[in-house]
Amino acid sequence: MKRMITLLAIIFLILLSCTELDERISKYHETNSNNVADTISKLSAGRHTVNVNGEINLVTISNIKSAMINNPDTEITLDLSGSTGLNKIISGAFEDCSSLVNIIIPDGVVAIGDFAFSGCENLVSVTIPASVISIGDNAFNSCDSLVSITIPDSVTSIGIYAFSSCISLESVIISDSVISIGDNVFYCCTSLESITIPGSVTTIGESAFSNCHSLASVTFKDTASTWYYASEDDYSDSKLIDVTNASDNAAYLRDIYPVYWYKESTIVVTTNDVVNTISKLSTGKYTVFVTGEMDSTKVSNIKLAMINNSKAKITLDLSDCTGLKEIISEAFKNCSSLINIILPESVIVIGDNAFSGCDSLASIAFEDTSTWYYTENSDYTDGTKIDVTDTAANVKYLTDIYCSYFWYKK
Repeated sequence: MKRMITLLAIIFLILLSCTELDERISKYHETNSNNVADTISKLSAGRHTVNVNGEINLVTISNIKSAMINNPDTEITLDLSGSTGLNKIISGAFEDCSSLVNIIIPDGVVAIGDFAFSGCENLVSVTIPASVISIGDNAFNSCDSLVSITIPDSVTSIGIYAFSSCISLESVIISDSVISIGDNVFYCCTSLESITIPGSVTTIGESAFSNCHSLASVTFKDTASTWYYASEDDYSDSKLIDVTNASDNAAYLRDIYPVYWYKESTIVVTTNDVVNTISKLSTGKYTVFVTGEMDSTKVSNIKLAMINNSKAKITLDLSDCTGLKEIISEAFKNCSSLINIILPESVIVIGDNAFSGCDSLASIAFEDTSTWYYTENSDYTDGTKIDVTDTAANVKYLTDIYCSYFWYKK
């Protein structure tokens, strides 16, 4: 009798163990975009993989989010790799979906929006396709279970707080295409031990690694460039820093200098591409060396690009440009991002107020420092000779003292 009871107990334990194991095995569901929300709504408690086929859109994503939030006892791996039509994970798309444990984002998505996965506390892994260019602000904020993430080579920018408070995050692979690491990106990632900053990165935002208590190593692939840190984003208090020591870098970024970090970079670009290049620059200091045929229309477009991107501080080197004879009136007016400019030899006229309001401008250099004049008359009569060899004085003259005058050379 005792043997029978023991045998029954063993059988019961085996059945119980099998039941528990069965609950841990992910059940597979294949569905199309029209039925996916309904499928998720009807899932029982436990692990499920939902593979979605067909064309999906923002409405589909919204319905998926609602279905997951209303079914919190499930653990869902959402595989969207077989779907089509989605080009962006919009802001808040899966925010606070506690049932989402894994997601495969489909190819063709170019952006992950602000707060897209914020608060997905059980999210363990994300597969980001090579089509994604940007990761938005707070995109993965407070994803408590996220252990590792690979950022593909297509990504160029990571927004503020993107991975902040991801307390389980241990491993991050940043691609060699990322230019900007935003403010507080890895703030309070308390499990993060080491990270490598690729040579493509030109700026690290304020408090990007603050409160990362386990961070022991930050390796910069580019230690040859000049790096600085500053507490103000106008870089008025910039200080040079040596980034060759990985453990020092960790201490600096984590505790000692959790401020803006940037390096001075030089970009060589043609006149056809300069506007697009300036528009995409992240926070930092850049020398933009421009080659090719330049005219007043292109200068006007450069001005607009700089005004619309005040976070970048730019030395504009036009010394190798051809064809530009006149810097027209108000050509660079109110360009607060312009910190230095070199004018080509071909320039013979500078219009009134060409540089007025350029409050960050430190130097104006002339390739041709031969005899220059300034005058109040647009017919260039009664000109007064001026020495243009002092680049700092040129700024004072063209932004303040003689800003409303016309400059010319004979």
